[in-house]
Amino acid sequence: MIFGAGTLGQATLNALLTDTSVNIKIIGFIDDNASLHNKYLFGVPIYSVNSAFNKIIPENKVAEIIFAIDNSGK
Repeated sequence: MIFGAGTLGQATLNALLTDTSVNIKIIGFIDDNASLHNKYLFGVPIYSVNSAFNKIIPENKVAEIIFAIDNSGK
């Protein structure tokens, strides 16, 4: 899963999908922006933090979360 569906999250997804040396399945994005929840980005679903951690991660036995967030402006 990728934490962050913004510009950095999208770049991370693109890098993972184009790097043939990486064998990874992207289950979805996690984002705190409620307007993005239950939507898709490049065919990948976007989940709320609560939904991701309480349901999606355990059900899919997610072993890795990649953080792709930029807090420099906050």
